[in-house]
Amino acid sequence: MIRLSRTSITRHVAVALVVAATFAGCSSSGTIVSPVGETILKQLKIEQQPEAINSLKAVYASLTTSQPATAQAANAEPAVTEVAQPPTTEVAQSAPAAPQSITVAGRIYALGTSPFDAKESVFTIVELPKQTAHKHEDPGDCPFCLRELKNSKIAIVRIVDSSGKTYPTPADKLLGLKKLQDIVVQGKANFVGDTLVIELEGLHLLNEAGAAELSTAFHGS
Repeated sequence: MIRLSRTSITRHVAVALVVAATFAGCSSSGTIVSPVGETILKQLKIEQQPEAINSLKAVYASLTTSQPATAQAANAEPAVTEVAQPPTTEVAQSAPAAPQSITVAGRIYALGTSPFDAKESVFTIVELPKQTAHKHEDPGDCPFCLRELKNSKIAIVRIVDSSGKTYPTPADKLLGLKKLQDIVVQGKANFVGDTLVIELEGLHLLNEAGAAELSTAFHGS
């Protein structure tokens, strides 16, 4: 778990407020989100960066060790091929009971496919990557970044209503999210097979400085 100092958090507030203004009203294409999406945003958005944020790797380790030994065997580190799999209704609907509350940082991405489910409000995040000097439209096109992605933890994030059902709208259209966006997710999490599934309860959009600081904390300089 990473705890950021209040001074460090304050440095990001001004930029975060600008991000929040966009977050509250626009989608990735610049169009206004639906009235339903606006209502959901008001319920979910966290304007100030949380103080205690985990990496996906830390969450996997924590939840795995808190389960019985038989479950731990089933929840071993995900195979490389799982990074490329899109979120699915079948996985999301089979989530077991007694999930745990988490706060985790990640990047919206899926290798070889869209991170957004085309039919419902489900999306995929990967581990917040190491800081590098090179940027890509798709990190999967870079041999170095591809190697990192293949070793990255992943999670499926579900945006649900009060009854626990997802919305029939892709998350990018519903909340204005974008591929390669760095975010902090709060919610209830558990494993479905060896995949981490999170029911979204809070969402913070990381600015560049916040993402860089967390990346350094997770991976080192």
